[in-house]
Amino acid sequence: METNSDKTKPLLSYHKVNILSQNFEPLKENQKGSQLNNNDELNNDSNNNNNEKTVYEEEEDEVPVQYTSNCRGVFAQCMVAGAVLFLTAGVGMPIGYSGVLLPQLYEINSTLHIDQDIGSWIASIHSLASPLGSLISGPLLDAIGRRSCLQLSAVPLCIGWLLIGFAKNLWLMLLGRFFAGFGVGICGVSAQIAAEMSDLISRTKQDDMRASSTVSASFRERLSETKAKIVHPGVLKPLIIINVFLVLQAFSGTYIIVYYGVDLIQDIGKGSVDKYMAALVTAVIRFIFCLLSCFLLLKIGSRTIAIVSGTGTALSSLVLAAFVLAKSEESYLDKYIIGSCLFLYVSLNTIGLFTLIGNIISELLPHRARGIGGGCSMFMFNFSLFITAKIFPLVKEAVGMGGVFIIFGVSAMILTTFMWLTFPDTRNRSLQEIEDYFNGESILWVKKKKCQNERLQNSEA
Repeated sequence: METNSDKTKPLLSYHKVNILSQNFEPLKENQKGSQLNNNDELNNDSNNNNNEKTVYEEEEDEVPVQYTSNCRGVFAQCMVAGAVLFLTAGVGMPIGYSGVLLPQLYEINSTLHIDQDIGSWIASIHSLASPLGSLISGPLLDAIGRRSCLQLSAVPLCIGWLLIGFAKNLWLMLLGRFFAGFGVGICGVSAQIAAEMSDLISRTKQDDMRASSTVSASFRERLSETKAKIVHPGVLKPLIIINVFLVLQAFSGTYIIVYYGVDLIQDIGKGSVDKYMAALVTAVIRFIFCLLSCFLLLKIGSRTIAIVSGTGTALSSLVLAAFVLAKSEESYLDKYIIGSCLFLYVSLNTIGLFTLIGNIISELLPHRARGIGGGCSMFMFNFSLFITAKIFPLVKEAVGMGGVFIIFGVSAMILTTFMWLTFPDTRNRSLQEIEDYFNGESILWVKKKKCQNERLQNSEA
């Protein structure tokens, strides 16, 4: 007969097994009960002897515990993770779509022929709509939770792709890009934040939970609470670091090569490089180094990755700029030199600057400000992308590709210096420790390290 306990069994079940035996069979319920009874009897007999161990304690010392999970629970977890993965992949598609769309629309025989100015609007209007979605994503995240935000973002994404697919004129194309960008803005903050609102209750922060979900408070009171929350040193300092990182990251060309990848490679190579093949190779490189970045984050931390990535991006950009400016005539070596520089630029940029956006938001911002702080940060990020994508054709025409990569290199150098000065070492540190650090007086991490070294020397003396 099925009991209530059978109905309420969790998807994941764990069993204690003796891995020293050959069969690795979990202990049955009656065996567990008899074992515990025996342990109780032994404990009662040895109350007067503090040095004597019980049989149960000896078993704990000698027999390691192995945990297993059933296939149903693992499958459920994979389904949830896969759903978020597919949605975030859908977020990236509108960003890279302009890279392959614009060269085809520039052709004379195109059914929707455009010029450079209209092309810049098609590429950048996506990032013009994303800040609007980012602004409302913060309050939405606090009000309805991460899961509902992710579901809601799929609606404008679907509308945008339908408009783009059936576009017969320029206005429908722009409207479709706008809707897609709006959906990306809503999804951006929700997909990057690692903690959900339910985590507040598990950490016994009911006051924060009630403050974020109260709908009866007046607009002025909520505005005052939001302002007080943002100007708090524990929130304002990481918010400054995050936003400076995002702006300089945009001007270092991280997404320019996504928006204008084919055109950019064509202008650099001057016909010596297959532009579509090079664009495909850069996409594969990004994929590989994104995976590599996931493993490096566990080993060396965000700070080291950011500094190494920024330094490599700056050097490869400046070397490529020097080659483009110094090249006077074409050579068979051009495609190898250009290809090597582009490989270094894309790989080193991807391994840190491209992948750290969500990581630094979830690491540096405290729980109470993740919604509003993440929304403000993504607004600044997408607005910076709009500016860089819109002015790129004008800057390229004014200073040439050599000048463009000089701008990329200088921006990456400034970014690296800023991160070295201010970005804390978050590896093996809890979120509370990071928040306590920002509640201190200084925003400079190097100053903190210097003070720690001085205190260590004084204690040794």
